[in-house]
Amino acid sequence: MGDSLLAVEVEGLAKSFGPKRILHEVRFSVPAGKLMAITGPSGSGKTTLLRAVAGLEPIDAGHIHIGGRSVSRPGFRVPPEKRGIAMTFQEGALWPHMTAEKHLRFVLRAHRLSVPETETRIRHVLEVVDLADRGTARPHELSGGEQQRLGIARALCVDAPLLLMDEPFAHLDEARTVRILTEIKERVCAGRSTVLLATHNETLLDADLVSRMGNACGNES
Repeated sequence: MGDSLLAVEVEGLAKSFGPKRILHEVRFSVPAGKLMAITGPSGSGKTTLLRAVAGLEPIDAGHIHIGGRSVSRPGFRVPPEKRGIAMTFQEGALWPHMTAEKHLRFVLRAHRLSVPETETRIRHVLEVVDLADRGTARPHELSGGEQQRLGIARALCVDAPLLLMDEPFAHLDEARTVRILTEIKERVCAGRSTVLLATHNETLLDADLVSRMGNACGNES
């Protein structure tokens, strides 16, 4: 069973798509308030692992606990919106009809903040990702890097207990990467968030924990 001091606990996780095995016997645990880097080559299952933790993919075997609560096992899956998570996606997954500011207002709506609190948080997060002057732009008016940063802003603004990030810095320069990482690490150090971050390059992260996905769809912790 999960431990309430563990933000995430994964035991014996397996996932296949048809005959292709993506994850096999993956296991790790992350204490609350820590940053874990998930590394490995393309095709090693990093994205599938994060999607399973988020509740976006059912699993074939094993268990996933978040905050001591069972959220995934074969035949059972707690919906993503009931897991206390926020997630960034490689492909952005932005809403084409919404401006950058409206993206953030939309995800904050469920958090019942006052209008001043909402606007303060939006301004802060847009500054962190260097989009303070692009608040009225829609996704098609943003560059690829700007779209990626908007996806990060959308995840950061809700201040979720568990933040899942899938290659969030792939198209960002080092200065912006460091700036955003500083914000993330401040949240981790303050105990506000636990972070699982999938990346090809762990050198900038200075992570508390590293989980290395192997070429054989396995896992080394």
